[in-house]
Amino acid sequence: MVGKTLSAEKVAYILFLLNEKRINVTEIARKLKISRSSVYRDKNTGINYCKRPSKKCVNKGGRPRKLNKRNVRNLVRCLKLLRQREGNFTCKRLSKEAGIDCKNINIRTSIRRAMNKEGFKYLQARKKGVLRESDQRKRLSFAKKIKSQFSSNVWKEDINFFLDDVSFAYKRHPLDQGSSPKGLIWRKACEGLDYGCTAKGKKEGSGGKMVKLIVAISYNKGVIDCEQYEKMSGEFFKSYITIKFPALFKLAGKPHSKLWIQDGDPCQNSYAAKTALSEIGAELLSIPPRSPDINPIENLFNSIW
Repeated sequence: MVGKTLSAEKVAYILFLLNEKRINVTEIARKLKISRSSVYRDKNTGINYCKRPSKKCVNKGGRPRKLNKRNVRNLVRCLKLLRQREGNFTCKRLSKEAGIDCKNINIRTSIRRAMNKEGFKYLQARKKGVLRESDQRKRLSFAKKIKSQFSSNVWKEDINFFLDDVSFAYKRHPLDQGSSPKGLIWRKACEGLDYGCTAKGKKEGSGGKMVKLIVAISYNKGVIDCEQYEKMSGEFFKSYITIKFPALFKLAGKPHSKLWIQDGDPCQNSYAAKTALSEIGAELLSIPPRSPDINPIENLFNSIW
């Protein structure tokens, strides 16, 4: 008779036999002609359930939660504010901003679990400048410029190649160094390049071992150049433009255009570099500062970190 609904009188009678008469479960089940599981349900909860009790109704026991729903909402709100103002921060800093006393709670078991349940985790931040409101205004102006002065296929048909320099650092203990709080930030897994989710930083390897590459990619062509270098400077980039750029424009296969894109590296935007560009007739399409998501090569390198 598992799952049969019992009357309130019978439930009370079962509890009376258990608590007052001290009769065991087997004898009660035999006396009332019900299953032992029904007696156990009444013994543990005091309420008779149907076949499968709802998880919301079952009293699982244990201590009550230290953080209520209002605390969790406040934590999420403060988390987004801190990301805009400070970039990366710890659980202790978050709890202080939210006005939660850390003396009465355990940070690891309370705040971290609450944030993880909301989808936020302490993940590695992108090593780029923090995007501010002034940067967003520049991005909007850039978008209006692209829409008014170029075609909708400018990224595929008009831009010859995307250029960037990247460094790969040797890590003796990648797990320990990857989980270091210096480069971690509270964010969701899908927010790698979103507003407030990037942070300034420096890539350093154990023992100073690092390989530096300058890479150019073109739509429908893939990687059209990859060169290792020791130190980026204005003079080095000037010589790179003079020697490599004519061949890169031919490999890109867009003779009607001399457009190309790079980031805002000061060495790559020096006076010497601009002079070399003007000599070969190349036109740089400058993207707004702290906008790695606009440059496809940045997203490519993000997927292989």
